[in-house]
Amino acid sequence: MRKEDDTEQFFGLIEGVAGAKDLAVIDTMTQAEVKDLMAAWQKDSSITLGESSDS
Repeated sequence: MRKEDDTEQFFGLIEGVAGAKDLAVIDTMTQAEVKDLMAAWQKDSSITLGESSDS
């Protein structure tokens, strides 16, 4: 999964941790809403995309 694009990684992670009800809600979201969710999740996690400090 780590070599997939950002969208595939995001949905792979979501599908691994979210319950059926949560996935049903996410399935109804627009592309803009999903983008906002991804941005908020990244901000809340304090993790940024890109190379690790070990690179």
